[in-house]
Parts: sequence; structure tokens; C-alpha cells
Amino acid sequence: MGLRVRRRIGAGTGLDGQSRSPMRLRAANDETETLIKVLTAGGPVADVGAAYGDMAYFLNSLGIPTEIIDNPPTNFNSLEGDALLGRLLHSEVPIHSVDLDSQFTLPHANYSLILFLGILYHLENPYYALKAM
Repeated sequence: MGLRVRRRIGAGTGLDGQSRSPMRLRAANDETETLIKVLTAGGPVADVGAAYGDMAYFLNSLGIPTEIIDNPPTNFNSLEGDALLGRLLHSEVPIHSVDLDSQFTLPHANYSLILFLGILYHLENPYYALKAM
């Protein structure tokens, strides 16, 4: 037996069927952008284990200085996807090759925010990585 849709959800509505006006969406986006800028005040931001670097390029598009830190041999696209995305977006986000399984140092002594999403369980010594950040 198939699933029946009782009500059509049209453009400008949320999954709950409530109206989402463009003004309301714009206000929510402005609030989100403001929150991101408060969290990253003073920059730079490091996106460690960045995959394609989409988060780094997004933050950079908001005017936040951002860097990509990853290890080409363990990155699923050897950081070529990151570099390609940067060229397509005409972005100058620096890409740093750092082996997080070694006794590493980061390019800067201080970051306002470090994105370290889904990386720890891949590392041989996650405690050292956390302390070095």
C-alpha cells in the first residue's frame, strides 16, 4: 500500500506546512550569519579534515578568513577537490598539508574557531591532536 499525501506542500512552506515568507527566511539567514561572525570574531578559522572544503569556502564567502588543513594521502580526493572548488569559486582560501598523525604544528598559533568534524576516530593519536589544537 502506497503512502498518500494529504496536503501538497508548496514553495514557501516548511515541512510542517506553515508559511515561510522570503522576508522571514532572509531574517533567519541574517541571524545565522551574525551568529557565525560572532563565533569567528578575530579569525582565522581552521577547517581541519575539510573533505571538499565546502565549509571553509562558505565561511570565506562571508568575509571570514579561513584555512583548510588536511593530509592529502588520507583525504579521499588528495585535496584536489578542495583546490578545484577554490578555483571555481575564485577563492583564495589557503590549503595546508598537515599530517595529523605526526607531531604536527598548525600554521597559526591561534584560531578563533577550529572545525574538527568527524576526524578523531580516524587518528592514531586523537589526544595529541586535541591538545595541539
